[in-house]
Amino acid sequence: MADSSRQKNSRRDIDISTHQSGPKFGLRGNVIVWGAFLTLFVLLYYFQLPLWLIFSLVPAVIVILVGILVWKIVIKRGILTWMRMVMKPAQLMAAGDAGGAEEACAKALARARSFATGDHRRGIMLCELAMFVKNQGRQTEAIELYEECVGIFATDALREPFDYFVSLNNYGICFIHVKDYDAAQRTLEKAIDMIMAARKREANQIMVMALAQVQALEFVLHLNLAFLFMEMHEMREAELQLRDADALAPLLSKKTFTQWNDHYRAICAAWEFHAGNLDEADQELAKATNAEFPTCLRMRARLCLARGQFAEAVKLLRKYQAAEKKKGTLHRPDLLKATLDYADALYGDCKHDEGLAAFVEARSIAADFKVPPDADWAKTLEQWLPRVRAAQPMELAELMASEIAQIKTSPNKAITILDKFKRHEDKA
Repeated sequence: MADSSRQKNSRRDIDISTHQSGPKFGLRGNVIVWGAFLTLFVLLYYFQLPLWLIFSLVPAVIVILVGILVWKIVIKRGILTWMRMVMKPAQLMAAGDAGGAEEACAKALARARSFATGDHRRGIMLCELAMFVKNQGRQTEAIELYEECVGIFATDALREPFDYFVSLNNYGICFIHVKDYDAAQRTLEKAIDMIMAARKREANQIMVMALAQVQALEFVLHLNLAFLFMEMHEMREAELQLRDADALAPLLSKKTFTQWNDHYRAICAAWEFHAGNLDEADQELAKATNAEFPTCLRMRARLCLARGQFAEAVKLLRKYQAAEKKKGTLHRPDLLKATLDYADALYGDCKHDEGLAAFVEARSIAADFKVPPDADWAKTLEQWLPRVRAAQPMELAELMASEIAQIKTSPNKAITILDKFKRHEDKA
């Protein structure tokens, strides 16, 4: 059984987490704060203005600051105009209006493309719409949208690093779900480069990002890298990423930690699950604020499956599917493993026909999205082959037997971890 402790210190060859002190407000925040002090000093000691006169200017200053805030949120981020358009498809889908959601998506895409090719507003809209499109099972279109918005944000990364990170993060996850681990690493590597530049003291001369925001992005990136390495069966690398997330968690603001806590606990539970530490996985999930959070539901179901509690696993996975249906179709690559778990749970609960139907759906997802057949897939087929033969759809059984043979005779494609992601423990 693997060691479940992630608190041990280890040497970090590439360390993207940080405890360093530095500018707390980013470049703009520092300019505003020090500019205010300098202005006050000049007014008091150079012009010798009375304090009452200076403080009488405070309302005007407040009006100016509010105006800047309104410009940034309402105009620059389009919160009352084009940003409302881009959020509408997901809202309509959650309300059960799939047709209206698609129509709203088409309108929002047209609005996004009315901006110039390199316009930052176009990138923001495409990034949001790419998530909606992905949830409708249109993986290729989603990747094209992410590719475009990443290109837009890359040219403006020094001024708007947050948008660049979000687009890279979402883009990389698309590749993880179709097992293109090389592309996922190359994409997330760019996110690491951006964060490493942003957190350096000298980089604050050009990067507009507060240290607290940098730490929040690092935390999210460590969780995603841990997920990536678990999918690659690189459990030690995943553990070291989670150690870094553990170290960053106390540094996050209360609001940020609350926002990410449930997902954090689910990822930690996933590591414990893969390591065979089922009780420790339960303990991680117990720390979640919302036990019904989708990734928590998913992990609870996997634990029930591992313990042979099939009826409870079916119940939890149906809740999970209900939540995912509010986003779009269930026929998409990020739900492939959940569909397989659902098939196993149904079959274990003696609902053989339903279980077989869910397995056939999982095979269809794998085929439609060209998920590479690997050793894991061969193991899944071997598990289901006697069940399929017992149900007597012999044509499907023959196809599965042929697929298993083909996987086993095909050369295994080595999965390489990029140097930037590699970690090494202290040598004794």
